[in-house]
Amino acid sequence: MKILKKILFLSLTAITLSSFGGSSLLFAGDCVAKRNMQETASSYISRCRKGSIRSVFPGEMMSKKLGEIQKGKSKAHKTAWKLLNDSRFKK
Repeated sequence: MKILKKILFLSLTAITLSSFGGSSLLFAGDCVAKRNMQETASSYISRCRKGSIRSVFPGEMMSKKLGEIQKGKSKAHKTAWKLLNDSRFKK
């Protein structure tokens, strides 16, 4: 049963499990930011990154979706995207 659960989890690309204040909490089979563009930064960080990223991550970007962060032009957007893809913070 445990193996079946792992296989099922890893085979999913993105399933909406629940909604919190209009933003969906998504789970994906991997932790590649480019493949999780509809997930909020906060959810992605909780699932895929070490907690220490929160001390340097721009607070105003936490509620934004990864797709918005990647397309953004401001310094905060660029910093956030760089941190989300920084291997130092991978779990």
